Amino acid sequence: MKKEEKLSIVHLPVFILWLLFLPNAPYILTDLFHLRPRAPFPLWYDLVLVLSFALIGTLVFLKSLKDMFGVLQKYVKPTYLAIITPFIFWLISFGLYLGRYLRFNSWNVVNHPFQIVRQSFDILFEKDTIGFTIIFSVFMWFLYYITMCFHQNEKTT
Repeated sequence: MKKEEKLSIVHLPVFILWLLFLPNAPYILTDLFHLRPRAPFPLWYDLVLVLSFALIGTLVFLKSLKDMFGVLQKYVKPTYLAIITPFIFWLISFGLYLGRYLRFNSWNVVNHPFQIVRQSFDILFEKDTIGFTIIFSVFMWFLYYITMCFHQNEKTT
C-alpha cells in the first residue's frame, strides 16, 4: 500500500510563487484590447503577431496548470481540490485584472505589497472587476478543461 504524501510548509512558498507569476502567461491575451489600425501596417498583421504570442503564452499557462494540478493531486484530496480549483482560476483572473487595469505586475508584490493589497480591496467589489474576473475565470477554466479532455482522449487511443 502506498503511503499518502503530505504537504509541508516548504511547498507553500513554491505554490505562492507559481500562482504569483502564472497570470503573466495568459496576460498576453488581454493585449488584444489594444489592437487599432496603424499605418503603414494593416490590422491583420498586428492581430496575427499578438495572437501568436498569446497562443504561446496560453499553451505555457495550460501546461503549467496541468503540471501544478498534477502535483496537487498527490497531496490534496479530490474533494478539496475541486473546491480550491475555481478559487485558483479566480486568483489568476484577478491578477490579470490588476495587471491590465491597475498596471501592477508580479514584482510589485515585493516592491509595493501594501499598495497592492490596499488597491485590491478598493476595487474588489466593483462591477468591472467582478465581471472581468468571472468571465476570465470561466474562460481559462474552459480552456483548461478542453485541454485535459484532449489529453485524456490521446491517452486512451
